[in-house]
Amino acid sequence: MPFNLPLFCTLLLRSFGGALPLGPRRRRTLLLLLPLFATGLILNQICWLLDELLFPRYRRVQPREPVFLAGIPRSGTTYLQRLLIQDRERFTGMRLWEIVLAPSVLQKRCLLGIAALDRRLGSPLRRRLSRLDARLFAAMRDIHPISLFDAEEDEPLMLNAFASAYLTFAFPFPSPASRYARFDQEVPAGERRRLMRFYRACVQKHLLVFGPDKQYLAKNPSFTAKAGSLRAAFPDAHLLFLLRDPLEAAPSTLSLFRAIYGNLMDLPPGPLPMQADTLHLLRDWYRILADAPGNDLIRYEAAVRMPGQTVRSLYAERGWELTPAFGQVLDAAQEAAGRYVSRHRYDTASFGLQGDELVQLFGGLRSRLGYGMPEETPQSG
Repeated sequence: MPFNLPLFCTLLLRSFGGALPLGPRRRRTLLLLLPLFATGLILNQICWLLDELLFPRYRRVQPREPVFLAGIPRSGTTYLQRLLIQDRERFTGMRLWEIVLAPSVLQKRCLLGIAALDRRLGSPLRRRLSRLDARLFAAMRDIHPISLFDAEEDEPLMLNAFASAYLTFAFPFPSPASRYARFDQEVPAGERRRLMRFYRACVQKHLLVFGPDKQYLAKNPSFTAKAGSLRAAFPDAHLLFLLRDPLEAAPSTLSLFRAIYGNLMDLPPGPLPMQADTLHLLRDWYRILADAPGNDLIRYEAAVRMPGQTVRSLYAERGWELTPAFGQVLDAAQEAAGRYVSRHRYDTASFGLQGDELVQLFGGLRSRLGYGMPEETPQSG
């Protein structure tokens, strides 16, 4: 398991050296999360090494046609992932508990064993964890429903290597960590190969435990920046891009980031930390989407409003068999889509955006992506 110690030391020193104001909440966050991160990292490293002794057969697992859902944040990747993962005959993917607590085979086996024992005893531990889970993620419920027991994006795996786009949330100031958000373009080739070998090993370990014969399914907005590296590491992969109008996705992304930053630091009103960099990064990711093959693009509107038809078309195009059980799941999803109303609300003015700033930033790309010029910037998501 690789680890970027120089970058870790650099970001830590700059955090306490004035790169960002150390308000009370940020100070508490660093003092709490750093010991937890260090403890988890040491445990993960030890268990990763023990896998080589106890479960070396994971290396013989060959991921078969994995499916990677990419796209801009707030473009429907989570919705589509959690819909597809219900096809249990075909897909398997990581839940948040596995991503955060069990990257190694040994950890997965241990936690699954504890869960099996808990069920025999009437699930007292599961009930306690469910209550804790509800309190822990309550603040995110209206923006991005999240739970330890749900499928989630597996980007936190890369925190074990300290080489993740997520680093900008904990360290929101200009630094070498920003290169991981432009993975294929800015990370050196040798480092890219090492990190993708690590990620492939994570996938192999998951498949060994949950089904070597199944297709691995994952979603990550940061996959957009890793498209070339993913194709090199998984030559038979299906890389699908979710596409949403930039004038809707960009402010919705800023709203999500505000919630994340607000949990980590004292956040004043107005623009977010590194907001301009975030918007320019989104523009770069949209350029990648604009160059993607048309049959690899899934429009947000189709995914959330016509999920049954969209997934059935996807299965037909890819030659995947649709089981009767999953067909019923799609029928139920289609019925629910007609009743769904988003509870996510935000105001673009709260981010200090001026007039048609987003239109100017994304205008040319919107035309390439098939979106017309709107009469006004959307105000809620």
